[in-house]
Amino acid sequence: MIKISIERKALKLEKLKSRLTGATFGTKKLFKAQYTKKEYINDHSKWLDDFRKARYSSMQISGRKDAKFGNFVFKYDWQNKFLEIGLPKGKVVIESLSFPYGQELVNNVELSNLG
Repeated sequence: MIKISIERKALKLEKLKSRLTGATFGTKKLFKAQYTKKEYINDHSKWLDDFRKARYSSMQISGRKDAKFGNFVFKYDWQNKFLEIGLPKGKVVIESLSFPYGQELVNNVELSNLG
């Protein structure tokens, strides 16, 4: 009995080590539904539409005072208006990025940090 339990735990550990983990931005339940619910299995566009509606349209990123740009992963250059995102396989740069609500606040914070 104990031997079977140990073997099962060892298999589970091996799966966890070999499996690539990921993040789902949205609801995990709805993401899995594309493979399990009858209405989504035959109509992927319906699932995609519902999935996009269920996801948040914003994201909050915490910062640190000891980081040059306030965060080690996300770097926003407010003067040139580009966002640089550091990823394990390289950097992604989003150019011409301005925030429709709060760009003035971002600029004021950056100006106060310069002085």
